[in-house]
Amino acid sequence: MKHYRAGWTKYAGILSLAVAGVLLSGCLAGQPAKGSANATVTIIEFSDFQCPYCARFATQTLPRIEATYGDRVLFVFRNYPLPADMHPYAEKAAEAGECANDQDRFWEYHDLLFRNQAQLSGLVQAEPTTGVNKVVDELKRFAATLNLDVTRFSSCLDRGEDVEKVQADQKALVDTLEALGITQYGTPCFFINGEFVVGAYPFDENSPGYQAGMFTFKAAIDKALAAAQ
Repeated sequence: MKHYRAGWTKYAGILSLAVAGVLLSGCLAGQPAKGSANATVTIIEFSDFQCPYCARFATQTLPRIEATYGDRVLFVFRNYPLPADMHPYAEKAAEAGECANDQDRFWEYHDLLFRNQAQLSGLVQAEPTTGVNKVVDELKRFAATLNLDVTRFSSCLDRGEDVEKVQADQKALVDTLEALGITQYGTPCFFINGEFVVGAYPFDENSPGYQAGMFTFKAAIDKALAAAQ
């Protein structure tokens, strides 16, 4: 059984190279990524656009990783929308992100989704029955804001053209973790050169929310860079 957890949950373990290879094989083909393909460190995130902890990572931690490490880190985004009874619009937001990626505008759309997460969640909270439909209207408006081909984007979203991409991401995570016997996980979760971590941990010891002894992304990346030397 899968258990969905979020926030500062802690699980860190080193994957075997064989199991890591199952997850990593082909993951870059068509996946949204930032950084150099020759980077020393690869971070793969599995994220949910309705998850507040994912938003915290996207708005607070990821920009610092980029600014600090540049092309030494390759960052890959993959989808793991939680079930609709927990996050009602997460699936459609994940599809919308893929539709934006089809037009090579994923990262701008990614940032827009997370910046407007409170607004979108408010629509669902205010009208549980029709709120998701209103969110879909907003997803299309965001596409227009970014000057995407809105007709193409809307068709992609309405027809579910990228549902299989989202499902493939979900399956990759579930299959890998089940093979490892890991049943407690949620969003966001990461593979940092094969090290599996769950939680929106801070960038470093000076980041908001840091507590003594807590995992930090800076420490993990520095460790991975040192190991590769």
